[in-house]
Amino acid sequence: MKLEDVVGPCPERAWSDEWKNLDASLERTRGSADRKVERGWDPEDARAYCALAAGCTAAIAKSLSEKSPQFAASVHLLEQLLNRQACKQAQSSRLPPDCYCNLQGSFGLATEDAAWNILLEKEKCGLSFQTKGLALAHANHKEFTADGMLVGDELQESDVVCFVSALEDAGGLHTMVRTSANPEFALPPLATVTLQDVEERGEWKVGDLAVNRRLFIMTVTYPNLGQVQSVL
Repeated sequence: MKLEDVVGPCPERAWSDEWKNLDASLERTRGSADRKVERGWDPEDARAYCALAAGCTAAIAKSLSEKSPQFAASVHLLEQLLNRQACKQAQSSRLPPDCYCNLQGSFGLATEDAAWNILLEKEKCGLSFQTKGLALAHANHKEFTADGMLVGDELQESDVVCFVSALEDAGGLHTMVRTSANPEFALPPLATVTLQDVEERGEWKVGDLAVNRRLFIMTVTYPNLGQVQSVL
């Protein structure tokens, strides 16, 4: 299902008109936005992405699950700006590394977007579903212990999701989009994710570290808005 089928065409209003008390979020994320601009992001893209990713993902996911146009301008902008970043990323000679997020717990995929709960109900390889919110992940191995993922210094009692990127094809884009030097990555709302494999506790590693959590290995697909052509 395309974004226009869910929320309609991009409205004329600004994305910032859709949120109350936005000034505090913009101020809180100013440093992150400035660093993105230094790395080549458009200033408005950086400002919008940082504010939306910092505290709006659950609200966006809920609105899309209800097919509400409440945040239509914001969601259209997220789709467009992440495509722009994917275009720049495609000029690199390497795909993004595998990146990870906890499924449940603090900032977990299912915590922010209920669509991800299906992994707990139907762990069958080949299962595909559409996300509703902005999915965030990282490739920082320091965020792992043998007992699972950390958010801050807090261990998450949760399964782990691994996103595996691939080259674009006629079906669309299949890559996570790098959003910071940390390195952090994002997947736009309404992406299709497919379960490729499930690895049990202790059967997989991050670097040399065996992790005692179940791992869901996912591939991703979302529309190429005509901007992305890989040089690989």
